[in-house]
This record gives sequence, structure tokens and C-alpha cells, in this order.
Amino acid sequence: MATLLSAAPATAAGRPVLEVGDIFRQYGPAYRARHPLPLHPLRVMEAIETCRTAALGGHLEQCDHCGHQRPVYNSCRNRHCPKCQATVRVQWLADRQAELLPVGYFHNVFTLPHELNDLLAANPRVMYNLLFHSAAQTLQAFAADPAYGLGGQLGFTAVLHTWDQKLLYHVHLHCVIAGGALACDPSRWLPARPNYLFPVRELSDAFRARYLDGLQRAFARGALPRPPGGAGRGGGAGGVVAAARREGLGGVFAAAVGRPRESPGVPEPVHASHRHQQPPPAQPGGRAGDVRLPRPARPQPGQTTHRVG
Repeated sequence: MATLLSAAPATAAGRPVLEVGDIFRQYGPAYRARHPLPLHPLRVMEAIETCRTAALGGHLEQCDHCGHQRPVYNSCRNRHCPKCQATVRVQWLADRQAELLPVGYFHNVFTLPHELNDLLAANPRVMYNLLFHSAAQTLQAFAADPAYGLGGQLGFTAVLHTWDQKLLYHVHLHCVIAGGALACDPSRWLPARPNYLFPVRELSDAFRARYLDGLQRAFARGALPRPPGGAGRGGGAGGVVAAARREGLGGVFAAAVGRPRESPGVPEPVHASHRHQQPPPAQPGGRAGDVRLPRPARPQPGQTTHRVG
């Protein structure tokens, strides 16, 4: 497959000779015959295979000078289709760039332990919402406390990632945070220190406490049934919470991002160069979930989607 893709140059107009839809149309039937897939991936493959083909219908465009006609086929509009999302991505980047402030930014990653994966997969709406709310409330609480250098309201963008670089289920939340806060009056901007926002260990402890409290409340009101197997086996809410505590729920990784460029395009990268892995196990003299902040290195490109604050 690598040889096949590397041998596909782009046309003069910038369109690659070989697209994902071409690969699916050529190799998809044989792959599906050998590897049974769930209904959702099957529908995604079908949408990409038929996108902008005669299978979806279309219309004719005609030149009003020479009368030349050409067929224009309808798109699938599937959110997983690389063709359909190209224009949306460009517009999204332009909209996010318009929201950038002329300040430095920080990148924090809130992670969840893999022992909660069964519960997360079975109850994504409840668990993901709890992750967003716990991270947002933790950041806002630290920003509102003058003891941490600000004393105002924080603004940040957050994106949920559910996979790691190996495409394994790994739920974590990226937060790109403006380097400062709006004062409570709100007539003043309170700038943050250039290379330091909040203490990561204290941020981890506070996030862990909020998330575990939210888990217990969700179990108490019946919003989280016990999944078959996994962390909830043989203990319900107590088993899940105990597993989360044991595996160090509340891993937070952080890095300074830098100031946005004045030139058009994507702002300074928002992914830190170090990997956001599972929180390390307890070390002698330490506790599970305590995270040491690595020295910020040169960041790598990334993305954000969900705006908070």
C-alpha cells in the first residue's frame, strides 16, 4: 500500500491522481470479504466509494459561451470523507484564526486511564461530557484563583481525541489556552507568565477529584450502568472509581505554545512534542497519577475543534 500511495503524484491542478475513494473502489470489496466490519465503517466506506460519482446523481454545468457541458456529481457529505471535509476544514481554520488573541498560548492534555475504556465506549455521551466539564471547571477554578497568578476568566479551545498514534482507543482532551485571563470587572486583561501557566501536579489532582466526583454522581443518578466486564466488573461505581484511582486518573501534560504568527495560515503549533501517554505508576515517595512536567520542547503541528470560554 505504501508503494501504491507513493507512486501517486498530484495533477497540475493539485488533485492527487490516486484518492482514498479510488483505493476503496478497487480494493474495498475484497477487503470486506476477508474482514467482516461493523455497520458504521461499512457505511463510511460506501459513502467514500460513491462520493462524487454517478451513483449519487448530479447535474450538468454548461458554458454560456460555447455550450460545452460537463457532469458534476453530488458529494456524500460524510464527515469522514476527505473530499467533503476539505472545504469545511479550510473554513474552520479561517474561523479559528479570526478568534486568536495577540498573546501566547499554552497546550494542556487531560488523559483518562485505559481501565475506563469499557465504560467510555459503552457510555460515550456521559463520559465525554464529564471529561469536558471536569477539565473546563478545573482550568477556570485555577484561573479565578489569584494565588495561581491570574484571578479572572480563562479562554481556551478544547478538542476530544479518542485514539492515539497507533489508532488504539485512548481518550484524552487537548486544551489550547490563551496566556492570560479577563479580569472579573471585566475591564482588564491579566497576562500570564510567558512559559508557565499552572502547576501541573496540582492541576492533575484537582482534575482527578472533579472527574471521580462526577463518576460517583453519575452512578448515583443511574446515568452510568455497569458495562459487561472491564473496570466496573464486580464492584459497580466503587470498582470503577477504585480502578481510576489506582491507575492514576487525572494525567495532565502541558507545554508553552508561543504567539500566533501574523502571516496567514495555522497559528503556532498546538501539539506538544512530548507524547501524552498514560500517567506513570506510583514511584517511591510519590503517588499514582503524579505527573512531572517535561521541559517544553519544540512543539509539533496539531488541531483543535471545540471552543470553551
